[in-house]
Amino acid sequence: MVCPRPSIPISAFTLLALFALILCPPTLAQSAVGVAPAAKLYTASPGETINATLTIDNPSPNPLLQTTVRAYLGDWDQDASGQPKYYPAGTLERSASSWVTLSSSELRVQGGTSSQLRYSLNVPTSAAPGTHWTMLFLESVSPDAKPGQIAAFRVRVAHVIYVNVPPTQSGGKIVGMFANLPKIPSNPVELGVQYANVGNTAVAVEGRVEIRGERGDLALTVPIPVTVVLPGAVQLLPAGFFGPLEPGQYTALAVLNSGNRTQDIAGETVFELKWALTAPGSASPPSLVGPVPDDTTPTSPAPSPTPSPTPGGAP
Repeated sequence: MVCPRPSIPISAFTLLALFALILCPPTLAQSAVGVAPAAKLYTASPGETINATLTIDNPSPNPLLQTTVRAYLGDWDQDASGQPKYYPAGTLERSASSWVTLSSSELRVQGGTSSQLRYSLNVPTSAAPGTHWTMLFLESVSPDAKPGQIAAFRVRVAHVIYVNVPPTQSGGKIVGMFANLPKIPSNPVELGVQYANVGNTAVAVEGRVEIRGERGDLALTVPIPVTVVLPGAVQLLPAGFFGPLEPGQYTALAVLNSGNRTQDIAGETVFELKWALTAPGSASPPSLVGPVPDDTTPTSPAPSPTPSPTPGGAP
């Protein structure tokens, strides 16, 4: 189902940069180095070359603290719940890792200063239309590491590179919705929307779920935060919610937008509450109006993991 879209969405570049910050949050970067920009979206034709420069920052206030940073490329994608998965460079069909040439694979950054890392992006003449992507990792070694030390403290941040090769086609649809009901009234309803990206470009999807009663009255609105969905992927967009909400039959109407300035995408599912939902933390017992449902509450989709220090090497 498609609906008119009156408002203008946030730019794709802004949303892709936001996704990069989710993958590699600034709080983690501050324990080692920071990178700017966090992500870059290019449009390039086959055979074209693009040159770019990154700024690598060492936030330490100690000017004597020098951090060694190793730069390397890798592939990544996402599982159905949006968690990133990492692979060696060149593993994925739409990998752009082999297109990138770094000016250096290692640099040293003094505390309180920044350095620049340049790279060139060479799009092959045989590049297929659509989005290609890679991740440029910047891995720093703890300055306290000693020569011959068995376990070294390492942490990494990343710069995400997206390349749109014309012609590009955008398209998406809702392929499923579900609502798992809680057995404890102070627990949330676990609502999920499955979005399929049927185009050849990465899209930033956002939207809302409207919970409406039997007469169509709006009971509450659940926001769906910005999520990047890669081409060809089917991804679960969680939209769980708490009470208070009275017993009864409800329609959950999902309204999504993936960058189209004129149209939204919609889908719906129906669920019935046997008792009133209470606010989180309430100890009130359920007020039954029917048999207790046999629905089991599945594990909620986990948030995107952040890179973490790993003894002996990068995560």
